Amino acid sequence: MKVHEFMERHGIGESRVRIFDAELGKEICGIFETGLYYDCEVSGAYPAGRNTVLEVASVNG
Repeated sequence: MKVHEFMERHGIGESRVRIFDAELGKEICGIFETGLYYDCEVSGAYPAGRNTVLEVASVNG
């Protein structure tokens, strides 16, 4: 499932999601930066306080 599909299905707004890019080994938090990952496949998800962290392989996939 892609990032944007996951967010829609689970009712998660842009301000409540963070992306963990496995290739970079770090979290991406900004709304603009998160938008770059919308078409990436989600490989995992976990709660982090009031946010949800979505794991992706890289910005390319």
